[in-house]
Amino acid sequence: MKLTIIAILLPFLTPALLQGGTPAPRDPRWEPRGPVVEVREYLLAEEEDQEALVHRYRFDHQGKLTELVRHIPDPDAPVTQHFSYNDQGMLEHWLARDPSGQTIWGYRYRYDQEGTLLQETEYGPGETISGQRAFTSRQEGDTVRVEESAYDSSGEVLWWMQRLRTSETPGEDWSLYYPDGRIITEGSRLYDSQGRIIREEERDTAARTTTITTYRYNQGENPLRIEETDSDGTLLRREEFQYDQFGNPLLHRTDIPADTVHTARYYQYEYDDHGNWTTRTIWNVRTRGDQLTAVTRERRFRRFTYHKTHQGEE
Repeated sequence: MKLTIIAILLPFLTPALLQGGTPAPRDPRWEPRGPVVEVREYLLAEEEDQEALVHRYRFDHQGKLTELVRHIPDPDAPVTQHFSYNDQGMLEHWLARDPSGQTIWGYRYRYDQEGTLLQETEYGPGETISGQRAFTSRQEGDTVRVEESAYDSSGEVLWWMQRLRTSETPGEDWSLYYPDGRIITEGSRLYDSQGRIIREEERDTAARTTTITTYRYNQGENPLRIEETDSDGTLLRREEFQYDQFGNPLLHRTDIPADTVHTARYYQYEYDDHGNWTTRTIWNVRTRGDQLTAVTRERRFRRFTYHKTHQGEE
């Protein structure tokens, strides 16, 4: 059971490690542009020419998400998430409730006086504690050591992680361990002079595989190309981006090559005057050799309500 939990958690752990120091809470918060009060996101079913409400977001005057209502996968039983923040504006806790008001799951976060995350508590049905994560960070000469441990509801360790960064090297090494000290996966990250990650290597000790990811950027913080290869240099995934003059993504292409089937996904965006995307079209293109086998399209659009006289819809 514990191995299953670890396997499920792995995809969510890696992105948090890109940050220096203790990872911030992983919440579905979305920071809008402009004085947004509410956003409604719809999925357009073109074959029926109907729109279906997917998400509804509400924000406070500081632009922080206070409520998210998820109307999928069951529109008749939407899940409502409420978010609250401390005096420093950091996420303190959030809970997801069903239509009857019963808690389904949630998280609570505890920080030190400097705002460093110390503990994350996970809640299950009825706000019962289902697990915890604890974070520690200490300086050892030129090395910063950050450790993260995960516990189940009984307080037993599920896994623990260690990250090491030195002031002389623009990167970090990390390892994820089983409770008995065996390594699950390990890797390293390299950053450029602007603090942007440019190379990442992950080694799965059980599967004996190595994945290498490289990043290329424009003059700002926006990535232009992300490529993922195995240790032999075989391409596993490629992402390419195009932006407008304001840095908004206009086109995002994802390619997943395979021996027989090639899948490409294209994201196209339209924006309002505040820079919030109002329409997103996703094209999924599948080919086998030179043969086009399938093309599907998904279109979403968002309607915005702004404070005072700033009103906008698309």
